[in-house]
Amino acid sequence: MLQENQLTEAFFIAQKQKQNKENEENEVKRLEDELLALKAKYQVPKNVEYSFLHKLLLKLDTKNKLTNSEIKLLKDCNLQETLAIANQIKEFAELKIKYHATKYQDFFPDKLFDILKKIDSAETLSKQEYNWLSNHGLLETLKIYLKQEKEKQKEVEGKFAELKDKYQATKYPDRSISSPLFSILEKLEKETILDRSELDWLEENQLTETFSIAKKQKQNNEEVKRLENEFLYLKEKYKVPKNVEYSFLHELLFKLDTENKLTNSEIKLLKYYNLNETLATANQIQEFAELKIKYHATKYRDFFPDTPLFPILKKIYSANLLSTKECNWLSNNGFLETLEIYSGREKQKRKRKFAILKKKYKVTEFEDSSPDSNLYKILQKVEQVEGLTEVDIDWLKLHGLTEIIKVAEEKYLEKDWIRLQDKYVATVGELKFDPFYNILSKLDKGERLDKLMVTQLTTENLLTPGSKITTTYYQIEADFFEEEFKRTKDKWLIPKISSYWRKANLSLKALEITSKSKVNLEKLKDNDLKSRILVTRGAAFRDVRQLNEAKNLALQAHEIDSKSHHPCTLLGAICFGLGEYKYGDYWFEEARKRGADTKDIYQEIKRLVKETSNKNKRKEIIEYLLKKDKRKYAWAKKYL
Repeated sequence: MLQENQLTEAFFIAQKQKQNKENEENEVKRLEDELLALKAKYQVPKNVEYSFLHKLLLKLDTKNKLTNSEIKLLKDCNLQETLAIANQIKEFAELKIKYHATKYQDFFPDKLFDILKKIDSAETLSKQEYNWLSNHGLLETLKIYLKQEKEKQKEVEGKFAELKDKYQATKYPDRSISSPLFSILEKLEKETILDRSELDWLEENQLTETFSIAKKQKQNNEEVKRLENEFLYLKEKYKVPKNVEYSFLHELLFKLDTENKLTNSEIKLLKYYNLNETLATANQIQEFAELKIKYHATKYRDFFPDTPLFPILKKIYSANLLSTKECNWLSNNGFLETLEIYSGREKQKRKRKFAILKKKYKVTEFEDSSPDSNLYKILQKVEQVEGLTEVDIDWLKLHGLTEIIKVAEEKYLEKDWIRLQDKYVATVGELKFDPFYNILSKLDKGERLDKLMVTQLTTENLLTPGSKITTTYYQIEADFFEEEFKRTKDKWLIPKISSYWRKANLSLKALEITSKSKVNLEKLKDNDLKSRILVTRGAAFRDVRQLNEAKNLALQAHEIDSKSHHPCTLLGAICFGLGEYKYGDYWFEEARKRGADTKDIYQEIKRLVKETSNKNKRKEIIEYLLKKDKRKYAWAKKYL
């Protein structure tokens, strides 16, 4: 029996525990649902979670107000919309007390809140809003509103009476603010221009004094607008920034635009207020006026210096030559006196210059002193180191002035010699005129040099790789032999042409002359020629940094002619470029075995170091060379 009672008691305990757990779970669910509903009502984002939030929102929803510290919490957590609702609830509660609407139980801002705010702002309610108050039994609120409206009506009627008195319309009997007169007088008070129908209404109602005031006000407003537009136009014309406003400015700009001059004190004002562009324009206006008087151009009425005439007069004043276009402009616009002054003065100037040139070139015995003389034109050419034409030379010979021809030639040669040195040599003055003027002249004209000239360049160490003289010389040679190849179809010219294009730093041209369209290596029977073409083509690919293609061609050349050192030398350089230094050494050694000059290989390595543009790659090559022989390759350190 005891055991049965114990079992019953355990069962009831288990049932009670289960019920408690379910109650707890239900309570948690209820609280979660309650928080979600509050967050939605008070516009809190769903993902926002703060420990204080549930308690705070519940308080706001039940007691309808928060403490200052709770308000601060909302601010700190940036819950601006919730804060706004809390403030509205507080404001709503205050308005209900103020306007006797506390019987309205709902605390949340709704239709009544909007109505009370309108009443508080002394706004007139709509018929629907008035009826809403009446239907909800808020009669005390309506009573306050009607009293307020009555006071407003009285105030507006008083204002209407004052306006009628001010604008001389007291004889108009209607005191109602719904009268058209009230809106008209309000517009006059705000200095708003009346439209035509309103002016007609005043005339129809014989309010002549009011009509006169309105007309005068309209004229005043139009005048103000005109002056504003005028000021804006003057500011733009005289380059005053739009935002600059000084009391003196309108009057000053107007004076400048009408009288075209300013006093010293007005000039000082512009300087003081840093209106430099306006000051510059004022100075130009004054300068333009003075130049028009000086050069008899006062018939031109426009004072503003944005005309072709102003720069023309300035050029005349500065004793500068006018262009044909400028002379034609003066002639076409009737400024013949101005043109006459310019022409007469210019002729005198040229005459003086002619006399100076005759003295300088020792031809003072030549009687003609007119600047229209052929001699003046020729001496000008000599002075400016322009080449003389055959006609010029014949004229000088005819008049026994052969010394001028010699002087002209000497001056031209001197100028041309400086030009050629500047173009082809780093430093002017290092070379002797003879024979190098003739050599550089031929190169400049694209003409081939003879053997002696090439020897002279080599002796002076002027055919160094990459120099302007070298690249020009080899370009001329390549062009010549390309024409020969077209004429003779001699394939032995191809390696020579390719080599010349490479020395002219035009490796793409070398690839073009050695391409399949120029020579089909598969059909070429002469292995020596085939190997030479493969080597020079491989070298051109190396020049343009296509090293794998270059290596492939060099290996083909070596396979065809294994006794030649040229493919081996090329392979050595390519392997160094690819970072395969041991293979590079192997191929350079193979080249030596086949007769390559040790000096040439050494120079090839030097060129390779010098021309490697990638700093890391260059450093790698140098470190390899120094590790191999520190003394022999000591020169490489300067390229680190």
